[in-house]
Amino acid sequence: MKQQRLVLVLALALAGSVGCEKSGGFSAKGSGKLTADENTLLSHLPAGNTGLFGGNYMKLQKYMQSSPMASMMSALNKQSPGVVEWTNCFVEIPNMTLLGGVKIGDKAEMAFVTKGMTVDQVEGCAKRAKFPVTVDPDKKFIGFEMESAMGPIKTGYLVLADGTLYTRQAFPLGGAMGGGAAMISVDRATLETEAAAIAKANASQDTALIAELDHVDRSKAMWFVGSGARTSIADKLGLVYGTIDIGNGMAFDITAEIKDKGIADKIAEGVPEVKKQASSMPGGLGPIAEQLQFSRSGDRLRFGLKLTDEQLSTLFKSMGAMMGGGL
Repeated sequence: MKQQRLVLVLALALAGSVGCEKSGGFSAKGSGKLTADENTLLSHLPAGNTGLFGGNYMKLQKYMQSSPMASMMSALNKQSPGVVEWTNCFVEIPNMTLLGGVKIGDKAEMAFVTKGMTVDQVEGCAKRAKFPVTVDPDKKFIGFEMESAMGPIKTGYLVLADGTLYTRQAFPLGGAMGGGAAMISVDRATLETEAAAIAKANASQDTALIAELDHVDRSKAMWFVGSGARTSIADKLGLVYGTIDIGNGMAFDITAEIKDKGIADKIAEGVPEVKKQASSMPGGLGPIAEQLQFSRSGDRLRFGLKLTDEQLSTLFKSMGAMMGGGL
């Protein structure tokens, strides 16, 4: 039974880590070709990404503050004092859109572009969160600092020619695995150098990722597309895309290209087995297992799940108990 519970939690974690329209089902369709605004944002991101993501990240963060994940936000606010107020402030900015790119190598790098937000608004949010903040005289760069579990984060936003704000975060993966990671500071000169490079090569050239975006429902709270091509598991994982939506709970829909047929077969065989055992699962996990949707088309595996706030609470409690049990 303990092993079955672990399989269930791993399956749910897979669905959640990487989106559904009706309870327990899949989203109906993708959003099709990128809009002009989305293409413009892509042109402001570096090329060569492992993944792309977008949506309303702050809306998701806001939900987390009043959901069963509130304890996570509370803990985060202790590590990074002011981060909850920072989030609340950004949620209040109307019509703000975000697009980001992720690169995984010897370090993890995330670049973000934001439209619909001004330097004055960022400064107001920083002051509201009591972060040290400075604005350059020409108002083309705002720098601020916040605390984190990895030490102080010194970063900022650069204003691009069309008013889009650009920023990035990075930390060495080797250090992270060894417990000594530190965020890499970002200043105006760094961002200006990157912006000049982006003018020559940008995320619009990440054609494999962009082609998959046609299949993603980008109206959801959060969406993403990624690839294992530039990682150590390139022989096992291909393209991955999915969405996360929020309401009374969270809905997940994820499709993954599993290149290793043996692994794909084990997952395809394991999910029905988990659902068969749902009625005998303790701690309220049974109804969650029954709602897990799964389909397979060749090497593409798709998972869908809609969890209410109550079910999310049950899942977190079960995961906490399992971790406490030495898993």
